[in-house]
Amino acid sequence: STFDVYAGKILLGEQEFEIPVFAGDEIPEVLLGSRWLTILPLAVNFLAGVLTLG
Repeated sequence: STFDVYAGKILLGEQEFEIPVFAGDEIPEVLLGSRWLTILPLAVNFLAGVLTLG
């Protein structure tokens, strides 16, 4: 299967970062494991719609 990679932007405090975003019809779930996740903790609250990085 193949997927597309897009440039996503996140804002941490006052600093903006560009991160890879993976998407495709055959990807059933959100993909986690990009390089930036190896240096920053990630917490997701799906019920509240909040993703906290750092």
